[in-house]
Amino acid sequence: MLKKLLLVSAMAVSMHANALVLNVSGVDVNGASLDKTTIINLPSQSTIFDFFGSLDLSKKLQESNNAGAVFGLYLNTPGTGTLLKPLADFTASAGDVYSFNFTNLAAGDYSLRFNVTGGGSYALTSTINTVTTPVPEANTYSMIILGLGVMGAVIRRRKLI
Repeated sequence: MLKKLLLVSAMAVSMHANALVLNVSGVDVNGASLDKTTIINLPSQSTIFDFFGSLDLSKKLQESNNAGAVFGLYLNTPGTGTLLKPLADFTASAGDVYSFNFTNLAAGDYSLRFNVTGGGSYALTSTINTVTTPVPEANTYSMIILGLGVMGAVIRRRKLI
């Protein structure tokens, strides 16, 4: 029992060993057009990852009325990019703070896009966790094979009786 508990705790620690904290702040350019949209590029990811945190705005978020200026999380593809999660999927909390928790995003290049009314300021506090899949050790496979062998022997013995 203790061995299993230690194994689970070691896996939990190793899953968060690849965390990257991303803190970005600045002043948004006044205006809502695509060329005045604040774009925060996330570090390129080579594996599946989770992205969570909050976007704290000093003023209200502008409406995204312009073509190509829908605000949210984008996968950077040639052209304008592919919108994955609009800011409507973010959770607005007290004031103008938008919380988000996106899990199992595919490898690639991503960005956050938004505009603040009147050129207000913003602060992004986020964490990127790469998702690691634990690899079973050799003794796991040997235990499976041994268990199947024992079950086979029990079934064979019952047939002989």
